[in-house]
Amino acid sequence: MKMNQNNQNKYFVQNRVKWKQAQDFAFRYMQRFTNNPYHDNTHMKEVVRDSLILSAREGIDSRSRYIISTAALFHDIIYKIGKKNNEERSARVAGYILKKIGYNQKDIDEIQKLILSTKMPVNPKSHLEKIICDADVDNLGREDFFEKSQLVRQELGISDDKEWYKSMHGFLGNHNYYTASAKSRRDKGMRMNLSELETRIEK
Repeated sequence: MKMNQNNQNKYFVQNRVKWKQAQDFAFRYMQRFTNNPYHDNTHMKEVVRDSLILSAREGIDSRSRYIISTAALFHDIIYKIGKKNNEERSARVAGYILKKIGYNQKDIDEIQKLILSTKMPVNPKSHLEKIICDADVDNLGREDFFEKSQLVRQELGISDDKEWYKSMHGFLGNHNYYTASAKSRRDKGMRMNLSELETRIEK
């Protein structure tokens, strides 16, 4: 049975103060301690935005939007270039901070699981895991793809143009969005970016 609109929004509204505290902490922390070209406050804000857009389009309930947007806030709060345990460390930070803010343990457990689901190579199982994984790479099908990819390139320290374009071509060529909403929003753009990569490789 479907809930009415008021009940659908109830959980997020009831917990908006805690969510705002989580947002404020994540923004301040990343602004102070993160100097990555790509995995920074801007990326975090975009993933929060896109996780909420996709959640709305996928018909996700209020509690789930609260959970997934909080996970988006913390999913890259620890991102040390070259390290393989960034998601695990981010999940631990989220667990510690959210408990102090007043999130209940059930919500924290689900948030941590969502953060861990963004670890590459991703293999999302649940609907929410698919949404956050799609939100995390929303830019693959956007017009600012090449601008964003240059920031990732700076992080990785790849100087050779063709090496980078071939790497990104392989990544996009093997990528599929998981949700119907992400496919409808970004598949066409991703194909266009893939075609442009092929052009750049051939030059």
